[in-house]
Amino acid sequence: MAGPRETRAGAQAGFTLLELVIVVVLVSVLIMFAVDRLAALRVEAERVAMERTLGSLRSAVGLDVAEHILEGRVARLPERAGDNPIGLLQEPPVNYAGAFLGAEPPVPPGSWYFDLGSRELVYLPRAADAIAIEAGDRLRFALRLVYEDRDGDGAFDADNDRIRGLQIVSRTSYSWPTEPMSEGWAGKADVGPRGAAGL
Repeated sequence: MAGPRETRAGAQAGFTLLELVIVVVLVSVLIMFAVDRLAALRVEAERVAMERTLGSLRSAVGLDVAEHILEGRVARLPERAGDNPIGLLQEPPVNYAGAFLGAEPPVPPGSWYFDLGSRELVYLPRAADAIAIEAGDRLRFALRLVYEDRDGDGAFDADNDRIRGLQIVSRTSYSWPTEPMSEGWAGKADVGPRGAAGL
């Protein structure tokens, strides 16, 4: 009498070499898709974290402008342009490396720092190869004065121009990958000026 794992001729039943090769190929393809998806999710997570930090900074700038308005210090807002907006937060982000003077300080990827020379807040992305950056490998932002240029000369004049507030603006053109990670994601970073806080 043949056992449960034996065939007619008494040989053991199991995988043939062809079946084993097919299983190995299928598992390899699944792993390849999983690794690719994981890399895309890491880029998406970095984008979300960076945008969250920018959102917090924009909110802090808005509160600072509101405080200037309530205290009747609107005329002092031009002094804030070029300041480090991280100082407006209750606590700096955990990936904030500090303020540096000089070109490209040795900060780890995924870090923010303030460039004292250019007066810009800089982000060094982890996924720099996945982001289309206009120039270099860093994203640069600055705190700028928003005003109504009544005399049309392109420069702020306290006697003629009306102050509108402060704004964090992107100094570098960039875009994130266009592969959607979720149904609600538009797929491209909004790199234009937004988040103006003011009058």
